[in-house]
Amino acid sequence: MNRFIAILQSVFAGFLGVQSEQKRKQDFQELSPLPIIITALIALILFIGLIYGFVQLVVP
Repeated sequence: MNRFIAILQSVFAGFLGVQSEQKRKQDFQELSPLPIIITALIALILFIGLIYGFVQLVVP
């Protein structure tokens, strides 16, 4: 569970661009890239879906 939370933190910090260089290096040393890539793709799809949904609500 801790690894999953670390992956989520890394992905969301990367999305927002607020991750420190030290934390980024630590993530690359401790975490496998495949779960990070999969989590990032899922988060990206959800983000695009949310934006699309909001646009559909605003634009008639």
